[in-house]
Amino acid sequence: EPLIGYLYSEYGALQTEIAVNFTRRYTSDKTAVEAAENGNANTGTVSGLEPDRLYFLCISGGGSAKYSLRFTDPSIGEIPTANHHDTITENDRYSTGNCQDTAPILFANTLYEGNYESGYQWVAFITGSGEDQRYGVALTNLSPGGGQLNGYLFDEYGTLQTEVSPNFSRRYTSDRTVTEAPESGKTNTGTVTGLKPDSIYYLRISGEGKARYAVRFTDPEKPPFDPAKGRSTIGAGDPLEAASDSVKAPILLPNTAYEGEYESGTQWVSFRTGEEEGFEYKVTLENLTVGSELLIGYLYDCDGTQQTDQSINFTRRAASDKTFVEAAQDGKAATGTTRTLRPNSLYTLSISGGGKAKYKLTVTAPDSASAKPGTPDGGEETPSAGSQIIPGTSQSSALNIPLDTKVFGKYINGNAWIAFTTAETENAIYRITAVNCTVGSARLCGYLYDEEGTQITDLEINYQRRYTSDKTVVEATEDGRAATGTAASLKANTKYYLRLLGEGKAQYSVLVSSPEKDITQINTSSSFEEAKGELSETEEFYTGTNQNIATLLKKNTKYHGKHEAGAVDWVAFTTGPEENAEYKVTLENLTVGSERFNGYLYDEYGTLETDVSINFERHYTSDKTTVEAADDGKAATGTFRTLRPNSTYYIGIWNTSSAEYMLTIGAPEKENGGSTVGEAEMVFNIPFELNETQVRFLGDQDVFIDEEEAKAALRPVAETILKHPDHPILIAGTTATVGKQEDCLELSDKRAAAVKRLLVEEFGVPESQLLTVGLGYADDPFVRGRDLDSAGRQIETEAAKNRRVVVLDADSETARKILKTD
Repeated sequence: EPLIGYLYSEYGALQTEIAVNFTRRYTSDKTAVEAAENGNANTGTVSGLEPDRLYFLCISGGGSAKYSLRFTDPSIGEIPTANHHDTITENDRYSTGNCQDTAPILFANTLYEGNYESGYQWVAFITGSGEDQRYGVALTNLSPGGGQLNGYLFDEYGTLQTEVSPNFSRRYTSDRTVTEAPESGKTNTGTVTGLKPDSIYYLRISGEGKARYAVRFTDPEKPPFDPAKGRSTIGAGDPLEAASDSVKAPILLPNTAYEGEYESGTQWVSFRTGEEEGFEYKVTLENLTVGSELLIGYLYDCDGTQQTDQSINFTRRAASDKTFVEAAQDGKAATGTTRTLRPNSLYTLSISGGGKAKYKLTVTAPDSASAKPGTPDGGEETPSAGSQIIPGTSQSSALNIPLDTKVFGKYINGNAWIAFTTAETENAIYRITAVNCTVGSARLCGYLYDEEGTQITDLEINYQRRYTSDKTVVEATEDGRAATGTAASLKANTKYYLRLLGEGKAQYSVLVSSPEKDITQINTSSSFEEAKGELSETEEFYTGTNQNIATLLKKNTKYHGKHEAGAVDWVAFTTGPEENAEYKVTLENLTVGSERFNGYLYDEYGTLETDVSINFERHYTSDKTTVEAADDGKAATGTFRTLRPNSTYYIGIWNTSSAEYMLTIGAPEKENGGSTVGEAEMVFNIPFELNETQVRFLGDQDVFIDEEEAKAALRPVAETILKHPDHPILIAGTTATVGKQEDCLELSDKRAAAVKRLLVEEFGVPESQLLTVGLGYADDPFVRGRDLDSAGRQIETEAAKNRRVVVLDADSETARKILKTD
């Protein structure tokens, strides 16, 4: 129970002119001193005593107790109270006292570790000789799940020190703790001013349960504390094993990507800053687990002061929150950037979440030339043109796709990640084009990010965003139209990431167009329907459901179509070589009583062509239809004079009713009045590419890896050739840019011959109808992947695109150039 002291004169008069450094039990009580069981020294300062008089102190209590007692007389001088305290050096075993009198003295700027059991623990430190110094008291709870530890600071008289600037939020506004250590492992520090020089001060530690802890007194006059002492360093490639507290947090190497697993509670890691002031540091966190809760990171110095002077590339959950990074389960990298970290200092990062999750963590520092953050290779498999892809679930696992290569995927749910690397040209323009190939599906949205997860919003788009605040790079709707975002601010030789997000299952295609595309190179087709030529008037008329499978029509040929209510019919045509030629799209509604037919003309990127003259009245003044055909039977025509030569354009035809129609693409006639521009009767209107995803060979050999797979890929090719026995066909082999051109010529020729043998022996194609040629890499006229970087290293994603066999008409202009028969 508390011990209570009352002060009396020799006549028994109670002395009440007393200033106390404690809270009396009762407001009406006039105790001179009250000593509670917490070990605090309590002092009553008395004024008004008469000189040379005897005074008496009456001590009473509610039970047995040991105590110490001291009367202070200013005329005698101070007692050196530190003399009777033990001192614990850095190498001694840490112990505590149960009251101020038994508190051991700790060295300043030295870390001590102890165990809290119950009650109150006391330690002490001695201030330096300087006036007006700032001292710190740092406390860290090292036991996850343990109760909070609280520290209070007192002078030798038991006066609570309240001129404290804490770097934490006190539990109660009325509390006067100098430090509080929560079970999260965070170091909390109270900075104290107004301490007297060369004096002893006492820290009382109490808690809510058993816990291990670390304590440190900071004295600016003493040699500085090394916070890295005793910590482990995790090397590149080593597993990330985080600590449960900030004191033991392992040190990460800068500019190195680490992978870790979050289980529960709070995980801690640390990093060092360099020697220069004002450097920019970045912490990038990526949540790799789909469906997990948010992962949150806070940045602190070694005293536990939170770092809040930062710029972030994510939206915080709460406006008042000061998180440094927040990584959601969408796989997007989140980055916090700061320029105010002190040089040659250690900083700690806490990571917490709402459930188990794998994550990737990188600290980017400017004074190292090692790997960039958030740029692991990711996606070991690299697709070729026309292939089905399986995207990653996060930036780190994003599937790399080559530039200028259309790939196809199936969106299921969650976030699908694709990556591409820009070319060497600075300030180049890139187009990201997506097509939703599934009729009736929900909208598919694409967002573009850099390696740190910063969203790229400097875009020009050819579609209408769902929300004005949305920053999608593409939004592909179920009408099959291509959606394109154009970015002009991408850095050269840099990896960027496309995140696809939808509301339901959908097939899609993605194409990233490069500014370095060589216009002298010839496009090949990854679609057999497109490659085998334009639909003639005598063939059954069919349409595609999206731009990717739009039916290629001959020009100046009338087609009879049947439209299903609510669908969008897609057809296409290719312009001739002339500049400023006049093209007409004529649509006629053949079904009386049906709704109006609407036709829209788009380029390959889905950009609506609006520079059109029309011979009909548009339904809405704001509409940009190419043609509108009412049920009155009148033909409607849209005329264009600004279409690019040698380009493919697409027409989307829409009606809410089922109806029949006639469609004609009008183009300039040749001067001799023969067939229309560019319409030579070819088996393959566009050279057809058989790449590594369809016909695969053993490395540096002409032997098929899977002959049955190769037969399946060549079957439609053979059937088409057999329908045109009078047309000679050229089979051309190409290779990646590797080794000597002479060796690649021989290998590519052998592989072309292997394809020829399969067509002849398996499908009965006449051998005399087939020619073969090897082009290697130097003589390849077709659009190639950029398979060497600026340092001459091979880029496998692009090299895979160049290992192929191309099938084309031997009488075509391209084949004649290859065979040098012009």
